[in-house]
Amino acid sequence: MFLSLLFMISTAGASPEFSLVDEGTPSPIEGVVFNPEALSEVLTAPQRVKEECEIEWVRTLEIKQNDFTLELEQQVIRYNSLNRKHNLMIIEKDTEIVELQKIVKKQAPAYKWMWLVGGVAIGGATYYGIQQAVK
Repeated sequence: MFLSLLFMISTAGASPEFSLVDEGTPSPIEGVVFNPEALSEVLTAPQRVKEECEIEWVRTLEIKQNDFTLELEQQVIRYNSLNRKHNLMIIEKDTEIVELQKIVKKQAPAYKWMWLVGGVAIGGATYYGIQQAVK
């Protein structure tokens, strides 16, 4: 934008002509007189600069909007990927838990009575051994 403003100033001073008219010359007032090209440049410059700024602003806004849209899409893709990975891990863990529960249920009834009888026997033998050692 600065470059376009500099270009506008340099072209305004280069091609259009202007001349100063002093009081007492054929002009009734003191001031600056522009030829038609210089006058059109002076009159249209503010509107042109405003339009150039608006065009640059709209272009910059569209670029930022596209950047943010792309970033949002990337984050949505990342979220979906992580969500699928999480769900897959949960399914794997649930399957593992079910399989381990099946293994425990298979082993538990077969050895349950043996562990009970062995524990009572060892406990009784220990108690009897302690009583004999104390006497």
